[in-house]
Amino acid sequence: MRTRLHLALLLLPLAVAAQGTTAPSRPTPPTPPTAISPLAWPDRYDAILSSVDRYRSLAPLAGDFETAYADAYAPSAPLFADQVFSSSGFRDAMSLSGFGDLQVQPRGNWAPNDPADSLYRLAREHLNRGDYRRAATLFGDISKRFPTSVYARDVPYWHAFSLYRIGGTPELQEALGILERWRAQATPASTPAAQAPRAPASPLIPRDAVLSSTTGNVTMLHLGGRPDGDALAARIAGVLSSRGMANDPAVRRALTARASDACDMEEQSVRSEALTALMRSDPESARTAATRMLARKDECSVPLRRTALFLLAERKDAAAMTTVVGVARNDPSTSLRIQAIDWLAQMPSDEAATVLEQLTRDSDASVQRVAARALARHPNPRARAAVRTFIERTDTDESLRMAMIDGFTAERTSLDDLAWLRGLYARTTSTRLQGRIAAAVARFGGDANMQWLSALARNDDEPLDSRLAAMRAIGATVDVATLSQLYDGATHQRIRSALIDALSQRREPAAVDKLIEIARSGTDPSARRMAIAALSQSKDPRATKLLLDLVDK
Repeated sequence: MRTRLHLALLLLPLAVAAQGTTAPSRPTPPTPPTAISPLAWPDRYDAILSSVDRYRSLAPLAGDFETAYADAYAPSAPLFADQVFSSSGFRDAMSLSGFGDLQVQPRGNWAPNDPADSLYRLAREHLNRGDYRRAATLFGDISKRFPTSVYARDVPYWHAFSLYRIGGTPELQEALGILERWRAQATPASTPAAQAPRAPASPLIPRDAVLSSTTGNVTMLHLGGRPDGDALAARIAGVLSSRGMANDPAVRRALTARASDACDMEEQSVRSEALTALMRSDPESARTAATRMLARKDECSVPLRRTALFLLAERKDAAAMTTVVGVARNDPSTSLRIQAIDWLAQMPSDEAATVLEQLTRDSDASVQRVAARALARHPNPRARAAVRTFIERTDTDESLRMAMIDGFTAERTSLDDLAWLRGLYARTTSTRLQGRIAAAVARFGGDANMQWLSALARNDDEPLDSRLAAMRAIGATVDVATLSQLYDGATHQRIRSALIDALSQRREPAAVDKLIEIARSGTDPSARRMAIAALSQSKDPRATKLLLDLVDK
């Protein structure tokens, strides 16, 4: 499991970083809900929720964050990463684990020396291609011919799943029988888990978790966990029940075993798609159905409520305002409240601005921060005045003030706003706020801003983050002689790195001259290496000569 987790951690944060931290100009249409796979293992539940807040407003996610993480993680588990992946990352990996709903794809073969390995690979290939009949036959053959194979542990699930995908009543009855026998055979006394101390009972600890006897950490017994046979059995039983077999004993047993936490995400996906299709064919009926869905408050219906919110909010009329305000204030799902806040940011009325201002005082800290950013980019003059008042107060939460400063975007920021920000910088004593103000001003051009940033970059008494933001902004506009002078006067390594980066982006011969000087005679080895890396991208023959000289020195 660690191998797959580490691979995911190496690749998926790139997708998150590519999306940036700027809120989308328009909420993204929700995708059909899918099962969410845990890709990182945080050591504290509140830590992961804090990380979630950094990304949760980027796009509607596949399911509800709080539900997914509460099901998958334990506060005592070892830390693999404090990273939250984009919705696309969750969707791409959803087939790897069965947390929250069904596994829909067997994991790749992992025991090449096992006698059933080739048969397992063949069965998996047929299932992935949609040849369900052949897959069912092959998975069944593994159970019969190789009952002691390492693959035999989970093969009954995939045998039953293939029959479920075929969908005929005889096949569904056969699948239900297979799952019942599989469940009966999985006696705790015969499994390695029975020999290991169990993790403490908690809704945050995965089903297959055990405690390490030496460290007390929670670990997984098996890559991907054991497929959830009860969930598949309940789904099959639900279909058979709808076909008039509700009183069949096997159907009743399956439904009873899963009744306490049943949530058919596959069915939710179909219903969400049906609602979207109804919107195209009969918009009024779709809006009526969407209103009914938003009245629900259960966790299972969050994906459906997300679709309903999108369909109703798109109109941006009085009825849409009422709906969006209700969700933003009262929905039990934080992720859905945040989606509603994104809509409020686009509604220019006084009411929307007032609600956003109220939500900055919400009991949920993540809602507060998203509302603060939304209020800062709201087009209503009342919102602009409220933002300035809030930021200038010293008795308010500093993180909220920074979130509002971050909300100043090109679409909503005037010359007067920029002059106010520059003046606020001088009145602010918090270095964190000053850094955010400098970064905000640096996002905009104009002579007044560039002159202010240039003075900031030259002032050694200013906070480091402020100077770095200023230098990144002026690096492409000031002359190379100024950049060289700034480098010669720099005494901090990060300042020097920022200036070398700025010089590397310039095409003037003087920029190459300065980089050659740094690489040849600088006393900071990290700065010399950075200058050499910059020169390696240059086609100037002087750069090539210097590199040869350094090698032969």
